[in-house]
Formats: sequence, structure tokens, C-alpha cells
Amino acid sequence: MLIIIGRDVIADFAQTAYAAGVPDFEEADILLVTHVSGETIIATVDYTVDPYNAADWANGALPAVEHVMFNTGARQFKIASTVPLPAGSLLLVVMRPKGARVKVS
Repeated sequence: MLIIIGRDVIADFAQTAYAAGVPDFEEADILLVTHVSGETIIATVDYTVDPYNAADWANGALPAVEHVMFNTGARQFKIASTVPLPAGSLLLVVMRPKGARVKVS
């Protein structure tokens, strides 16, 4: 399952709300988090998912660069990237589907 978790300008280290329509999910179901540039329309960075913990979430200098952290209870994420996330950018999450097969056509 492909989910657009964030779009347009996404600031580093900011606690950012999920985009509208994002379903509930568990961190363990995340297979890949990637950024698609709004300028070049290509995938530019794949991010490492850091496990959520309250101390790291509150730390304004975390996560590490090219990492992302999710607070599924608050429906927010924090990211740090060497690549700017300008207007038109998409932050995509590939999820393991729950209890259903995905039909490829």
C-alpha cells in the first residue's frame, strides 16, 4: 500500500501532522519511506525509520539526518534530510497491507 504521508514544504525536525486521509498504521508495517522531489519529479532519498520514543520525539535535534520518526498516536512525523523538501514534494510511505492481498493490474 502506498501512502502520501506529507506533501509540499516539509521542515526538518518539525512535528508535522499527517496529510489528510492517511489511515491509521503501525510503525512495524512500514516497508519504505521515500521523498519524491517537487522539482525533479524523481525519488531522491530513502529514509531510515527510527523507533518512536518520547525523549527523542521531544528532542529538537532528532531524528538523525536521512531518518524519519513517526508518532502514530499523535498522527505526526519528524524528518531530517539533506535534500530540501520544497513545494510540490511528496513524502511517501510503502506499507505492508493488513489482511488483504494487493491485486496488481
